[in-house]
Amino acid sequence: MSISNNRQISNILILGAGELGMAMLNGFVKEKERQPEVKLTVLLRPSSPGKTSPESQSRQRQFEAWDVDIVTADFSRQSEQELATIFAHYDAVINCSGFVGGKGTQLKITRAVLLAEVARYFPWQFGVDYDRIGMGSGQPVWDEQLAVRGLLRAQKRTRWVIVSTGMFTSYLFEPSFGVVERKSRRVNAPGNADYSVTLTTPEDIGQLTAKIFSIGRSSTTKLFISQGIALLTASSLNGSVNMTDVFMLWWSRITRHCRMRWLRHPGV
Repeated sequence: MSISNNRQISNILILGAGELGMAMLNGFVKEKERQPEVKLTVLLRPSSPGKTSPESQSRQRQFEAWDVDIVTADFSRQSEQELATIFAHYDAVINCSGFVGGKGTQLKITRAVLLAEVARYFPWQFGVDYDRIGMGSGQPVWDEQLAVRGLLRAQKRTRWVIVSTGMFTSYLFEPSFGVVERKSRRVNAPGNADYSVTLTTPEDIGQLTAKIFSIGRSSTTKLFISQGIALLTASSLNGSVNMTDVFMLWWSRITRHCRMRWLRHPGV
């Protein structure tokens, strides 16, 4: 893995080991089979003393099996300079930290990456294309994502790639998202049944990002990805699906006693 200035990219830090972080590590581990010189490290939050869950122990064993090193940092407590000191040890940073850190976290991480002069950076932008949404969307974290893009575009030292994948497939079935209501057996269609969303599984995002990274795609760019998706392990849908697709999947695979409701809003 190399870049145009002949600096070898072999030491990669992945931020976070949640749903996407683990999928990303898995994708890079597979790429490492072809390029064994690559060294992988995952950054985790410090664990509380004496509190090691079975899930954490299982994850630790997986890291050992993958030959992945571990470093710790707290994005909410550590300064940009402290984070930059950590990041400076790596040639590339893949940000899978998510929004859990709260307001300002993604800007802090990005500033630290730039301060450390990391050669390559994949920011936490796996999702919608924030450029199309624009500022003032009513979602402060989305406005912050646009500010992150502004920081990256304003500098020349760090090569960055934004991988825009649409929503994670799992979000569609989250109760808080409000589209699929399991208990009431209802699909809520924003606007109408033909309203479409783009979905990609974390597993596909991890594999594709690792592929994009390994072939050294263009230095500063956005890439749009929409893979074929396996939903509920039984049915396959294209990357862009409408609410009728979701309803029929729910009808055929889960229960035939379900209904669809259209959510009407002014201007929709």
